[in-house]
Amino acid sequence: MAFVVAVLLGGVVWVWWSHVEKSSAVAAGRAVAKSAPARAAVVPATRAISGVRLPVDVVSGSPIEVCGFGMIGDSERLKQAQESIDRGVLAAIEQSQKALLTSGDNRARAAGLLVQELGASWIPGQSAESAREALARLAASGSDPAVYGMALFACSRGDTSREGPCEGISASGWTEIDADNAVPWLLLASQAAARHDAAGEARAFEHAARARSIEGYATSLMSYASSAFPADLTPLVQFGFSGTYMGLAASASWPWHYVFEHCSASTVSRDVQREQCGAIAEQLVTSGSTLLEFAVGVSLGERAGWTAQRVAALRGQKKALTQVSVLDFGGSARAMGCDAVGERTDQLMEMARNGEMAALRGRLERSGVTIDELAEKNDERMTELLEASRKAE
Repeated sequence: MAFVVAVLLGGVVWVWWSHVEKSSAVAAGRAVAKSAPARAAVVPATRAISGVRLPVDVVSGSPIEVCGFGMIGDSERLKQAQESIDRGVLAAIEQSQKALLTSGDNRARAAGLLVQELGASWIPGQSAESAREALARLAASGSDPAVYGMALFACSRGDTSREGPCEGISASGWTEIDADNAVPWLLLASQAAARHDAAGEARAFEHAARARSIEGYATSLMSYASSAFPADLTPLVQFGFSGTYMGLAASASWPWHYVFEHCSASTVSRDVQREQCGAIAEQLVTSGSTLLEFAVGVSLGERAGWTAQRVAALRGQKKALTQVSVLDFGGSARAMGCDAVGERTDQLMEMARNGEMAALRGRLERSGVTIDELAEKNDERMTELLEASRKAE
């Protein structure tokens, strides 16, 4: 009996990125978005928004342990448990939202507004437009680069032709308060490219290549929001709640297709562009905050002329990190028990405290398994998932 509790992280990123590497990066960029971050796929509140999926079609007489519910061996009770978990997760999100939106910490308030914008279609009483406008006003009223970055991300998802508070913030404004961060410069370069302003694009990309950090902030949503996480949740609700936040953070990544277009094969044949694209790749591999950014960096580095040995080693590391990021309950009858749920919740909360890449690197170091062994396991796992996906088509 196989069943999985998944969060949109490691395995999904690997499947998506393997497609990027096998097809052209430009085509993959178009699939993600053409000029703005892709909207997150939202699951209705009535369909297990928590990310926790109980095997509701379990065969009667084959009971499984479900933390907080005991041993369950029939589909009807599993459905009832699923509905209870989903209600608990939604209530916890609403509770955390109230705390975030009234917080005296601007980053916490910004995180609450971004959650409201991302989850407006399934969090009762939420408006994406009002969240974007409030977040833009909050950014414009101060000089916090994290608040500014989250606000620009939210505004990019709305109707850019509408007048309103979002007009008061810009990529240029972000560079003024966060000049040593590559992300606002890359955003500015992409906007110049869209206007066919080659000189402006070159200047902005040069600044990005010289920057000493690369931080989009929106993907750190869970960290900024963690101070408002309820402390009295049942284990499965805690896991589903944490997983929902992590999924929202994973959806809040700036699109990287522009960098691939700029660092095309024809572009990196020129020394200056190859050096600049290599610098961006180096930042993503060493300082990127997400596994996706690490993967982007590896592919960019290969384009920029990194040695085959380095690229192969980094790809192996990416697979190993992906393998330790997999959040599933395996297939045993006790895999939904409190010990298993607690372990995976702890992993999610470690990501909230330290960031995804720092948490995964720590987990990799503590695993006691070599990178090559984990990479091989990841290859096997992804082959199984791809095969299952093909059969389901």
